[in-house]
Amino acid sequence: MGKGNRFVESVIRLWNIFGQFIRFNLVGLVNTVITFIVFALLNKVFSINKFAAEPIGYVCGLINSYFMNKIWTFGKKHRYHTIEVMKFVIVNGIALGGTLLILMFSEDYLHIDVLWGKCIAYCFSIPVNYLGFKFWVFKD
Repeated sequence: MGKGNRFVESVIRLWNIFGQFIRFNLVGLVNTVITFIVFALLNKVFSINKFAAEPIGYVCGLINSYFMNKIWTFGKKHRYHTIEVMKFVIVNGIALGGTLLILMFSEDYLHIDVLWGKCIAYCFSIPVNYLGFKFWVFKD
């Protein structure tokens, strides 16, 4: 009986982690769409430099990200705490800095379109944000 209960508990724990990661990615998808649309409009329609357009788009997705991840992904029901918001901003600042470096490198050195560079940058920013949120910002 003891081994069976541990197995069931392990399966439930894995399911909860997997579900949390799925929710994070769904929130990330919404944030990505918000960020990408704002970035593309500013850069391609209004001819705003990529280094100005990216942070503006990022902040739009960032606001959505904080509330959706806090409440839905990580199940935190308490009101926001200043330290939590500061940690959230730090993690996202690291992801943003990496994104800007990737954008610069991809366009200036690889000579690929900035929107493809943006897609490459997601490969960096997604794991940075998830791990930072899970183990630092919204840690139990």
